[in-house]
Amino acid sequence: MSAVFELQIDQPYTRTTNGHGTVVTVRQVADELGIYPDAPFETAIVAEGFRGTDVAVPAGRYRLEARFPDGRVVRENRVVETDGRELVRFGSLQSPHEWLAWQSLSGNVPQLHEYALRRETFLRRDNGLWQQKLTPKAPLEFLSVIATMRGLDRIRPADLPVDSVFDEHVGLWRTTLPDFLNDEANPDPRRPRRRIAAVVSTSEATLFAFIPGPWTTADGENADIEVLYDPTLPNERGLRVSVVDGERSALLSYLGSSRMFEASITFDSGRYGDQIVQLIQDKRQNPFAAAAAAYAGLTFAVGDDRRERWSPWLENLMNWFPELPDGAILFARDRLDRAKSTEDLIIALKALRTGFMRGPPAFSAGIRHLLDGLAYFQSSKMRFALGQREFDEMYREVSALAGLADPAQTFTVLKLRAGFPNVRT
Repeated sequence: MSAVFELQIDQPYTRTTNGHGTVVTVRQVADELGIYPDAPFETAIVAEGFRGTDVAVPAGRYRLEARFPDGRVVRENRVVETDGRELVRFGSLQSPHEWLAWQSLSGNVPQLHEYALRRETFLRRDNGLWQQKLTPKAPLEFLSVIATMRGLDRIRPADLPVDSVFDEHVGLWRTTLPDFLNDEANPDPRRPRRRIAAVVSTSEATLFAFIPGPWTTADGENADIEVLYDPTLPNERGLRVSVVDGERSALLSYLGSSRMFEASITFDSGRYGDQIVQLIQDKRQNPFAAAAAAYAGLTFAVGDDRRERWSPWLENLMNWFPELPDGAILFARDRLDRAKSTEDLIIALKALRTGFMRGPPAFSAGIRHLLDGLAYFQSSKMRFALGQREFDEMYREVSALAGLADPAQTFTVLKLRAGFPNVRT
């Protein structure tokens, strides 16, 4: 005796917000007789947006909980009868502007009321002196770079299609990356590849973000990339990168907020584990999404089938995509977690070196895992498998990078000295 909940996320239908990855948990609290069942129904799904998502359930009373990518939780209590159909619509979006809809859903800018208060405070503080320090000296720039852990080997402006829009203090740039970034043919897989970066400079600092991609969506299109600059965000780390990619946004938002354990519990009764497997399996279509899924999947313990199904594929993620330092870091992390011999540990250490040589990770989680992996070997004689000098240099460079990176973001964003890099010299 079943029924159906139709789940809707109340939001404006636009190309950039439909299907933004809200996680809805459906928990049964009583059966149709009002009795708590011996095996209550529970599931979690990634809602597809305003067009609605159907969930078949046994008749009874339910608690429904929608977790939005920005961290908000909205709850509803509903009763559904046998063969009944119940519409549950969660109010979600009060964006300050339509063009900030995706940023509001992702939690990068607050909802309308808080946004207005923050903007007013920013515009009035210190008679505008503070505002002047944090206002960009020039518009955001996209650069084509070859990045190592020590700095930038090559820099040149990147010619990308860009739309931009601003209000009194926030700026948003939207672009897509080309399929081919003009790398040399058959590059050395141990060396960094050409990447796209976004840079904004103020009198206080240069904010430098690596843009992930090309990022291919499930339908084979190149996803829009949004870059936000908001000087009111904490620690002057106001440059934020978002991928406009439907239900994957939930995965990316949890990854950026470092709430992966919470996410794994939230999705546990649903299809989160299956989504991770699918994304890693489809790594040829989108290695960046595969890496994001693998970082999330590391919350599952070694031996858990939700991790064991895709763990063997990480070696291919490392070997097939030299443009993605994260593949080697993920392989090393997984090998460390399941190491049973000195040989396993040395394989992991050499994979960490491969990730290091390919340059800064695309994901901020990669910096953390790379540093943690090297720290594991710091007091071990096995570090001599690389040589004392090389190991110490790696550890020093990654530690320095970690000090520049914002760990509260999904993708790698660095706070550098003012005036760096100067692409006009």
